[in-house]
Amino acid sequence: MTAATEDGPFSLPAHIWNQEQTRHMLRNRDMRSLLRLAHQHGASQQRMGSATGMTQSHISDIMTGMREVTSLQVLERFADGLVMPDDARMLLGLAPRQTR
Repeated sequence: MTAATEDGPFSLPAHIWNQEQTRHMLRNRDMRSLLRLAHQHGASQQRMGSATGMTQSHISDIMTGMREVTSLQVLERFADGLVMPDDARMLLGLAPRQTR
């Protein structure tokens, strides 16, 4: 993978957001599992870090359970970085994106 493909948001396939397992992760704010899911769909830790404005090591710490995500601001960064659709954002407890 080139550096250019490692920049910017990472979008999961649309059908993933509608799966009950994913919806359960969102309702429980289980970012550890959600990041692992993104990894299974091709997002490297570096890419997820770039998409969320975090370091690769911070992403790794979340994925291994060494850190938890509790801040709404950080959840918002994940929602934006993973290009969550509005219904997924709302399950996470965030407001839908507003049209500009």
